[in-house]
Amino acid sequence: MAINFSELEDQFAAKPAAGLSAAGGRSQPAARAVLDLDRARNVGVFLRGLRLALPAVVEALEAVCSDESALEGGQRVLSDDELAGLLALWPAPAEAAKLRACGCA
Repeated sequence: MAINFSELEDQFAAKPAAGLSAAGGRSQPAARAVLDLDRARNVGVFLRGLRLALPAVVEALEAVCSDESALEGGQRVLSDDELAGLLALWPAPAEAAKLRACGCA
């Protein structure tokens, strides 16, 4: 199974807040939601629970994918449950297409 880590990073990376004025008010209308708000919240909560920076998550996934001994009980950064959680939160093809279409990915 090949994982495109640059796509993963693009989809889950925090984007700078657009449309905020210096006074803190919005200068543009609010952006429309690309993903279901519950799904977006679940992804955010899960990633925050990992307590790892995004580059560390990407490195951990690369280590698991490139080193089969990591799957056989070697020292890992992510547990089996965390890997299963990431897989469950992986964007569906329709969601990935929406993210690409709006320029979020």
